[in-house]
Amino acid sequence: MKPQRLRGWFTRCGLAMVRLIGLLLLFCVALATAATPVAAGENTEVLLEDLSRRLAAPGVDARERFELLFERGTVRRRLGRYELATEDARALEAVATSLDEPGFLARQRFLAGSIDAEQGRMAAAIGHFLQGNDALDGHDNIEVRALLVSALGVAYQWTGDPLKARRYYEETLALARQFGDHSLEVTALGNLGSAVGDLGNLSRAVDFHRQGLAIAELQGLEQEATERIANLCDLQVKLDNRRAAEESCQRALEALDDSFPMRMRAGVHMAYGDLKRELEEPAAALAQYELALALARGRAPLVMSELLQRLGDLAFAQGRPEAAATYYREQLDEWRKGLDRRREAVAAELKARHDVERAEKEIELLQLNNRLQQSGLTARNRLLLALAAGLLLAVLLVALAFYSYRRQLRLKGILREQNDELERALVRIRELASRDALTGLLNRRGFEDVAGAAHARCRREKTSCGVLVADIDRFKATNDRLGHAVGDEVLRAVADRIAGVVRNMDVACRWGGEEFVIVYPGLSYAELERAAARVREAIVAAPVDTSVGPLPVTLTIGLASVGEDLDRAIRQADEAMYRGKRAGRDRIMAATAPA
Repeated sequence: MKPQRLRGWFTRCGLAMVRLIGLLLLFCVALATAATPVAAGENTEVLLEDLSRRLAAPGVDARERFELLFERGTVRRRLGRYELATEDARALEAVATSLDEPGFLARQRFLAGSIDAEQGRMAAAIGHFLQGNDALDGHDNIEVRALLVSALGVAYQWTGDPLKARRYYEETLALARQFGDHSLEVTALGNLGSAVGDLGNLSRAVDFHRQGLAIAELQGLEQEATERIANLCDLQVKLDNRRAAEESCQRALEALDDSFPMRMRAGVHMAYGDLKRELEEPAAALAQYELALALARGRAPLVMSELLQRLGDLAFAQGRPEAAATYYREQLDEWRKGLDRRREAVAAELKARHDVERAEKEIELLQLNNRLQQSGLTARNRLLLALAAGLLLAVLLVALAFYSYRRQLRLKGILREQNDELERALVRIRELASRDALTGLLNRRGFEDVAGAAHARCRREKTSCGVLVADIDRFKATNDRLGHAVGDEVLRAVADRIAGVVRNMDVACRWGGEEFVIVYPGLSYAELERAAARVREAIVAAPVDTSVGPLPVTLTIGLASVGEDLDRAIRQADEAMYRGKRAGRDRIMAATAPA
């Protein structure tokens, strides 16, 4: 696979992650509405210690304990400490059960679902949100219901149904305006913008975020205003509205501090880096991508993988193929680590959609049955309709099961193709990592693997083996006098001539600088001397053509037979080569007498 194809493959893989990263950012914003506000610069560790101290104090009643646990669990979730947040959610469930009030149980389900959602466990999250919403049936608790409805909208958007998500967001907006919660109103407008953006109308999405920003600024909601500005930064970069994007991104970066989720901060730095790259400011783009990578590393693997692709593409465009290969190799490692997570996510998404659709169909059928009973139909007609409803339900369940099965087969095929592509890319990266970028010969790392294998084969087969160390004479003077570009031309020409006189089984590498090493498996010492003479003759036979004209080039060569230790033989040949340098250069020197 050529580097261009490799880079294109990462681009295609990266596009598949953009929607996932955007939805993770959406969850960070949407779920932040229910969190306890944390002022910019406030020491959250001090806040957590205070909450833990108050929970441990004697005389805390159940209601106060619930509020303290909910606040601590929310802060831990926002900081990405999901195991500790889950412990708080479990303790919260016991307290809510003892209070025996639907509002407390609904809030506990909201926190548990939020923790699952931020970790990508969407099936569990949807289950918690639905349980919380069901607990409020028949009860007037608009505030908590609005939070659950908003979370369900985000969950449906995650599972690929922005139309249904939009309906939940519109219901959230109506509820927020009903009880005058401006913070939730701003969040609902932002969520509507995200859903509309997923439906392809980015301009309309910008309008929703601007409406939310105007309300947040009017009501003095600094955190909500910053979240809307962060979303506008990303959208305006996608719309190529560069002036507006520059303003929004700078405002977001100035306002975002440690109280905001890591994914959101990393996402804004990444969007700003994209803008700087479009403006042909690679140094500024690199700085933003590196800041985003520092925030995402170890916390947001999807964001981190996308950033590694961007850094690789940027390094490739700047003519730094080794740096690009390093970034792509790290991205490959992240993809391989994430394959199991993606398989689980796909399975969870299918199960969640199947369970939700089945529940909706069952509810529709139950409602139909109730209406039929209320209409006073005869027992016979009710029986026939019940049978028809049961048959319809069975058909629907079979159809859903068949759809899920076909979808799983297709996704398995996609995963197989991705695995094959990953393996091919990995082989290419290994090849790039073992070759010297200037000469095309093996580099030192690649030489150690190949030469070690060749030496081991000679020892098994009890055949002789020789090594040659060659150094270009007066190369430093040529570099200093004519420049590094001419020096590079000389190195390439010497490498090409060496490659032309060695056998396929011989192992030639650029050892470093102007020094070359060749291992000759199966050659006796006399044959090794003749091989060295062919190398020297290939170099001195004709001057090297360069951009400043023909240049005569000579080599000083050291030879050694290889015994049990290849590294020792290389050192002996190197010492012989330096003796040749002291003896006047342009010659072949033996480390030992022929055996």
